[in-house]
Amino acid sequence: MGLLAFLLLGVGAWKLGVRLFAPRNLLDGVAWTASSEALKCNPAMHNCGGTRTDIFFHTNAESNPWLRYDLGAPKTFSRVTVRNRQDMGLDRCLPLIVETSDDGEAWTERTRRTERFVEWTGSFPAVTARFLRLRVAAPLTWFHLEAVELHP
Repeated sequence: MGLLAFLLLGVGAWKLGVRLFAPRNLLDGVAWTASSEALKCNPAMHNCGGTRTDIFFHTNAESNPWLRYDLGAPKTFSRVTVRNRQDMGLDRCLPLIVETSDDGEAWTERTRRTERFVEWTGSFPAVTARFLRLRVAAPLTWFHLEAVELHP
């Protein structure tokens, strides 16, 4: 009994440590918009447009589709982590450009990804901005991702 209690206490402490030291995601609870909506997605149900997938949005096929977050107020950050759709279409988000803005109109590129990925972390010098936008610089493509995180 003592060994079991010790192991359970150790596992609980490890989980707490992981939560305490995990990088903070500035996008938790932040509203987002996409350039268009081709399909309704529900990642909690692993469904988007009747397909089993974990993506949380899906644009129409269009030129330069984007996903935009409004942080509500200027925040300082230096890293973005993106998890691509894993069941198909890994190339649809390329090249992926990460941009910031203070007003939601004028955008500055911070980093980009041109090679296929499942999960990618783009780092850049710390910037303070209110808006974050991920944009696919392509003449005609769909855009869909499983997750985006923004870190100080």
